[in-house]
Amino acid sequence: MKTQVVQLENYDDSISVRDKMGWGQTNRILLVWPTHGVVLNRRLDLVLLQRHSQSLGAQMALVTKDPEVCDNALDLGIPVFKDARQAQRGRWRVNKWRRARSGQLTRPADPARRANLRQHFDAQNAAQRAAQQPANSRGQRVWRWAARWLPFSLSLLAVLALLGTILPSAQIQITPGTQTQEIIVPIQASADLTAVNLAGGLPARWHSLSVEGRSSLPVSGTVSVPEKPASGEVSFTSLSTAPLTIPAGTLVSTLNQNGKGGVIRFATLEKVNVPAGVNQTARVRVQAVLPGKEGNQPAGAIQAVEGPLGLLFRVSNPQALRGGVSQNVPGPNEDDRQKIYQRLLQSLQRSAETELIAAWQASPLSANLPVTPTLQVSEVLTSTYTPASGLPAANLELTLRVEFKVLVVAGSDLKKLAGPVLDAGLQPGQRALPETLQTFLVQPLRLNAAGQAAGKLRFSRMVEQVVTAAETANLGRGLPASQAGLLLQQQLQLAQPAQIQLWPDWWPYLPLLPMRIDVAEAGLTNK
Repeated sequence: MKTQVVQLENYDDSISVRDKMGWGQTNRILLVWPTHGVVLNRRLDLVLLQRHSQSLGAQMALVTKDPEVCDNALDLGIPVFKDARQAQRGRWRVNKWRRARSGQLTRPADPARRANLRQHFDAQNAAQRAAQQPANSRGQRVWRWAARWLPFSLSLLAVLALLGTILPSAQIQITPGTQTQEIIVPIQASADLTAVNLAGGLPARWHSLSVEGRSSLPVSGTVSVPEKPASGEVSFTSLSTAPLTIPAGTLVSTLNQNGKGGVIRFATLEKVNVPAGVNQTARVRVQAVLPGKEGNQPAGAIQAVEGPLGLLFRVSNPQALRGGVSQNVPGPNEDDRQKIYQRLLQSLQRSAETELIAAWQASPLSANLPVTPTLQVSEVLTSTYTPASGLPAANLELTLRVEFKVLVVAGSDLKKLAGPVLDAGLQPGQRALPETLQTFLVQPLRLNAAGQAAGKLRFSRMVEQVVTAAETANLGRGLPASQAGLLLQQQLQLAQPAQIQLWPDWWPYLPLLPMRIDVAEAGLTNK
């Protein structure tokens, strides 16, 4: 027959046992008493449980060695077994109950069996009392010893517990975990804007810088190089009545013929005296001051006397002046000058662009971000060609110093844009590390149809988990150092394992009081 076995605990009462009895659907219910402890030793408890089993349509039996419970079960006619195995294999007595006039349930008369059970339990109780006599005397001695030393022991334990709570201290060094936060932002820079807006608008202003450079290139033209000066005779005609002297080295020259060509000068080669009288004449040899074919002049080309003698004489060359020789040699022409100028100017523009970008990349949040498409020449400060015009040379050199202007965006404005944009993406429990903000130009700036410079920037910075000293101390207090280290590593997401130092060294636990735990300040918010 199926039996429901209910194991009783020391804390069970009649109500909790009835709840357990209601869990099964069997015809027999076996209540097993705990080995130690006293439970359900009142007669009323067994009466209530017996009635509940009857209401369930089941027969109840007990497994217990408690004499008082066995005695009550004997009076109520409840079968009692020494263990669950005997109860499972044995036959349960079926009691026929009758109701007395008083209304109480009574056991059917069975004097012989009752007397035998009574004798059995009396003998068992006597044996237990005899076995307990020595134990009772020992218990009395233990009790007297405990009454004497227990207060002192409790006081000593209280003092030790107080010292164990107050004296130990610990120092925890932690490194909060960090990660990179970044975002790509489209920007538009314009001189028409006056302030930064979070949509990516940045004000721009004109910035000037001067760049100097030198370049050379082989010449492609020729120039005429003089070799021999022209020579001949000129005639001086006196305008004075007194005798005059024309010293050697007196300069005579041609006139500028309607702006065609320069003045050609000749010097007399000897001293000559002119007799007194108006229109007295004297001839003297002259030679061109500068060599070259330019000194070859036709008759009548010499017309002026330089210096004070110009008021006393007229001069002319009756015959053409000859003998001037020039030779064509390599030299720069105007095309060479234009070519080297354009090439050097472009090189300087590239140098200015490179210098501006390098300065910004070295310090993106303090230097200016150049809008390179707006770079243009503001002024040519100096330009020096070597050799000078008309002189021969195998190479032409140019030294050029140019002032450029370009639209720039201040690095401080980039910082104003980056901060709020990155702050909006912070996760709960995170904060930005100072001095870690960086920016990179992802897409070069280009001018759009509206004249604005459009591009893309990437802002990045390091962020860390917000860890407070109070939180760290509360997590680790009262735990062994190894367990506290693992807990801090998991809960606070540390970059490195926590370093824990205990005092005294032999004490295995962190203090119970958070105030006795010192957390390193590095990277922490002490709030």
